[in-house]
Amino acid sequence: MNSKEAFHKLFSSLNISKAMDESFAYDMYKAVIKYLNNTGNIDIRYLNPMMILNYIYAEYAYLIGGLDFSSTSNLQNDIAFKEKLSLSICDKIIYNEILTFKSQAYLSKYSPVSTTLNFYLNFIIDRMMKLKPLSEERFVIDMCFKAFSMMKSTLNLLNDGFETEAFSTWRTIHEIESIIAILNRYPEVSEVYARHIEYIKAFRDELTDKNQQNQLFEEMKAKMKEHDLKSKDLKKFIEYGWLYSVKNVAEDYPNMKLNFRNGVETIAGLSSYSKVYEMSSEIAHSSPILIYSNKEYFCEITIISLYETFLRLEEIFTSILEKHREVDSKKYLEMRSIYLETLQQILYKEKILFFNSKKNDDNKN
Repeated sequence: MNSKEAFHKLFSSLNISKAMDESFAYDMYKAVIKYLNNTGNIDIRYLNPMMILNYIYAEYAYLIGGLDFSSTSNLQNDIAFKEKLSLSICDKIIYNEILTFKSQAYLSKYSPVSTTLNFYLNFIIDRMMKLKPLSEERFVIDMCFKAFSMMKSTLNLLNDGFETEAFSTWRTIHEIESIIAILNRYPEVSEVYARHIEYIKAFRDELTDKNQQNQLFEEMKAKMKEHDLKSKDLKKFIEYGWLYSVKNVAEDYPNMKLNFRNGVETIAGLSSYSKVYEMSSEIAHSSPILIYSNKEYFCEITIISLYETFLRLEEIFTSILEKHREVDSKKYLEMRSIYLETLQQILYKEKILFFNSKKNDDNKN
């Protein structure tokens, strides 16, 4: 940035004049540029001026938080403060932007595997934010929103080369999906599920009305007694006891237990993922597999698991969307007719690549 006029346009675009004086910001900007130039190995022509100004504003706004106008004015005229601030910003730009640690990534953010799913997620989340859910849909829609948001986070982790962390995040998404599958198949369970959320609040001592809290504990004890549960089973009942309200659960799932694998995952019809889930649990609990992991393997298995989960949840979301006139479902369905098949093709291709790679590894051994 070669002129004060250009800086003024940049400063105005951020709309931060109420928090920071422009002349102070300009002085800081010049000081940061000077320090960066003095390092001798940084070509400032390739640094984004907006990024530098954002660092200046964020750092300054944090430091003056809680100070009165007089104190902030004094700081803006304090040479030592300005020098320390500009040096700090310079260091952070160097190590956070230029010399930042970058893990080797097997999935590029520009790969169709990433961009197609990310695009679809953005589109679907945009539709979700326009929905006015019916009471019986509330939990399913809220959980779908959370799952889709976490899928974007998983893609970001893969793009940044954090494959095991991405796989561990998929584990949580799988847990959410399993609950969604049950609530979507058995809508009547939602009311009981909501009650168990109140039990969690009581268990954590979050309710201000202690009489209500005590009543909830008494209610829990009575219901636990119906299922021959002991006091030691309280936490399990709070987390999974709502499964008892699934229609014909005792007959259809005689081996059901109050846990994820033998309860939620089984009733959701997703038991085929139990081994994958178990492996992701090992990572989540810091086993050696987390430290000494095969990055490419975990990238591939995360992509496949993520795509499969997304396609199932997308189908649930579409069935809900079609019931809501307040949302432009026609535009969504048009987009779906174009890109859903692309996602399925990508998944098919990734599965072939994964299993061929695994087969080759097995042959080597």
